[in-house]
Amino acid sequence: MQHPAFAAQEVREQLVSVAGAIAQNPSIPIELKQRALALAVTEVEKQVTRYPNDARSRLQLAYAYRTAGDLSRAFAETRAAIALSPQKQHMYIEAGQIAWEAGDFASAREYLTAAYELDRTFTELAPYAAAGEFIASDPSAADRVLIEAYGTTEVDSDVLGVAYYRTKDWPRLIRLWKMRADTPGASVETWFGLAAAYYTAGDKASAIATIRKAVALFPQASASGEAAIKEIQGS
Repeated sequence: MQHPAFAAQEVREQLVSVAGAIAQNPSIPIELKQRALALAVTEVEKQVTRYPNDARSRLQLAYAYRTAGDLSRAFAETRAAIALSPQKQHMYIEAGQIAWEAGDFASAREYLTAAYELDRTFTELAPYAAAGEFIASDPSAADRVLIEAYGTTEVDSDVLGVAYYRTKDWPRLIRLWKMRADTPGASVETWFGLAAAYYTAGDKASAIATIRKAVALFPQASASGEAAIKEIQGS
């Protein structure tokens, strides 16, 4: 991009997206992944240098840094974006997720809670605030957030599932996957997810029983089911 075209910002954002897809593709050589990520970072750095007070550009640079594994710079750029546009909830979510990924659970809770506090009527963000409490070792506070938002602590949420896994709260993780499996039309992948939750919790018998139920419901999965059972039994 020696001579950026019209809408260069959008082009650079697409570059970040493409670089992220390349980085996640296991069939692409590491050297090519590194080159793609380096190019994305360099181009968005140019964007930020040219427009230092543009929160959107700052956030894109945070995405690029995060994808490249530079969490410290990603966190700094996200905080800069928040300072420029303090009412954007998704920026606080990004900051919280980066802090979580970096192992800074106190900061993760701070930002995830702040995102929800900006507008508590947006209940879709309540699980993020609750997850922040879980990873900060305050499950009672997490339950209060969920009850206030949903009237129950049994909420189907991927971010909560990750929080349960990270904190080794196996009973909650199992209840989450059981709720999913009990939903009409649940897929075979969902049943295998429940089996994996049981196995992770150390309950091999329930894991095997769940896989057998999945195979009974989805006979086409019998081969993968039997392979999973053998792996469990041999572990």
